[in-house]
Amino acid sequence: MGVSLSWLRDVFGGNEGIWMYTPIENEGDIDPDLGTVPTLEMSDDLQNLFDQFNWQLFSRRLKNAMVVLQRKPRSYGYFSPQRYNALTGKTSDEIALNPVHINTRPLIDTLATLVACMVCMQQYTYGKPSRGRYKNREWAQMMKAVGLVPSSTGAPGGKETGYSVSYYIDLQGKFAEVAQKLVDRGLKIRWGDIPSDGRADGPAGRSAASNPKSGKRVKYVCPECGKNAQSSHDASFLCDKGHSPMRMAPEI
Repeated sequence: MGVSLSWLRDVFGGNEGIWMYTPIENEGDIDPDLGTVPTLEMSDDLQNLFDQFNWQLFSRRLKNAMVVLQRKPRSYGYFSPQRYNALTGKTSDEIALNPVHINTRPLIDTLATLVACMVCMQQYTYGKPSRGRYKNREWAQMMKAVGLVPSSTGAPGGKETGYSVSYYIDLQGKFAEVAQKLVDRGLKIRWGDIPSDGRADGPAGRSAASNPKSGKRVKYVCPECGKNAQSSHDASFLCDKGHSPMRMAPEI
């Protein structure tokens, strides 16, 4: 005879909750997936990742954030300060990862998104972020310090500051070294979005929300003044101030 583990709240007794062990007469009748708790597994993976990078790249200077999943179109992830408050009055920043991309990108790229969000959190906590979407020199230096190189093109040679700045991984930098060690140790994110073709066995298709040629209008930003506009994919135009050609707003 085995036992099942369940969490019950003792409403009448006023207790926060108690663990209840219930005898199982016939273990063969139990669904093998019954003991799987997706919410706990995912939150455990995200918190573990945050802790590992906070320790190895930020010297544990970052306070814990609310690390969540959010299907924000055209975004791999984002940082949002002071997004949650507790009944006790405490507040928490938010770091969000887009589950649509977890199974469609190499794991190291998803880890880079998390660390890029943590850099934004670092600047918000200890530095002086610019207003709006503008990425300043301080942010660029913080990114390079952890091994992510700012670039308006997402490749070597792009501008490191501006309104539309992405990044690429420095293969000789700290992030690449730490992330590779974590992957070699078997680190995984156990849950991700099922690709749009319905298969759940790995990186197959992309959903319409993540496909830049899905027909949806996308956001373009002038890298010099920050003026933005929306148009179809592969559009090409200048802002009304005659600056450099607008680019699609980069995903973190």
